[in-house]
Formats: sequence, C-alpha cells, structure tokens
Amino acid sequence: MRELARRLRECVRDDDVVGRYIDDEFLIVFRGLAARIQSYALVARIRQRLAEPIKTGDLEITLAVFCGVANYPMDGREVALLVTAAAAEMQRTKEAAHAADALAGDT
Repeated sequence: MRELARRLRECVRDDDVVGRYIDDEFLIVFRGLAARIQSYALVARIRQRLAEPIKTGDLEITLAVFCGVANYPMDGREVALLVTAAAAEMQRTKEAAHAADALAGDT
C-alpha cells in the first residue's frame, strides 16, 4: 500500500489531494480542472504508472487498477454525490474488464 500511495503522489500535481478511502481504494481530488477530458488524461497517466510491476524481494506484483471519475459540478455538488458517481463508474469499469476477460477466455 505504501508503494501504491507513493506512485499515486508521483502522478498528481502539487495542488491535488490523494487519500486512502477504504481498504484498497484511494480518492484523488484534482483541483482546477476545466474539462472532464483533463480528468481522464490524469487518470490514464495514473493507470499507466500503477500498471508497472512492484518488485519486493524475489516477488513481482502487478496490480489490477480500476478508476472512476466524477466532476464537480456536473456529477454532483456534494462530496457524497461525487463519491457515489465515481464509485459507480469504477464498478462499470470493473464489470467491463471482467466481461472482456471472460470473452478472451472463450476463444
């Protein structure tokens, strides 16, 4: 988890906030973004960095990373609504990845 948090901090800007939310979930608040596409560009950079294997001793760990994005005020004006919107998008991302894995297994 420490390595994951370190990598997340490397990917964000100085004004952004990274925090552990629950269990293995993190929240990132991107400040000052004018468009949703900027959020997705930052998330793509984070996903790329987190996809790099973590080496610890003789072990190499590769993470499965799922992200959800919510933008203020489009997705909500309250923290709870924004978290709910991001969680729903993350769940859709997980389901799509699992469906793709299942299809790949069928061939």
